[in-house]
Amino acid sequence: MRKVIATVLLCLLALVAPIPTIGATNTTTPQEHYTTLARWAGCRAEVITSDEHSIVESFYNGKLYIGTMPDGVPAELAEMVALHEIGHCLQDQAGVLDDYAWNPQVYELDADRRAADLACARHKDGAKLLHDLFVWAYETYGYSGDYAHGTMAERISQSMNAPACHPAPLQAPLLNG
Repeated sequence: MRKVIATVLLCLLALVAPIPTIGATNTTTPQEHYTTLARWAGCRAEVITSDEHSIVESFYNGKLYIGTMPDGVPAELAEMVALHEIGHCLQDQAGVLDDYAWNPQVYELDADRRAADLACARHKDGAKLLHDLFVWAYETYGYSGDYAHGTMAERISQSMNAPACHPAPLQAPLLNG
């Protein structure tokens, strides 16, 4: 019985233990930070960073290109941009990017959903971060959506479809009595 209780406690601890912090620190480079983030998410693409480009210039085309120029983008929002591009990497690895040119909006909105989902999986408020990213883009650049990516409302609402942001409630098992 003690072994069963100990096993259950260890499993519960594993569920609530924080995911190791993935973030650029004084001891990690942006290259290491974004490579670690991509690998954590399951993206196997080569990660290339450039301090000559803004995070908003990041893209994925078989390789993950991440801009790291210090330009005032809040760190958590920069990470959401990176998670969006990682979402494209995951789409590519799943073999679903083949029709991108015919209907890019479907893939861009899915990458937004994946970004929120990955942020929530890291114990962050992915829905709020996705919202804040697009509010910031609007306030900073006047961005209000576009044909290829969708409207602001469509982009912000993608977090509603992110499973990690809306986990199923835990239910106690029914006892046969």
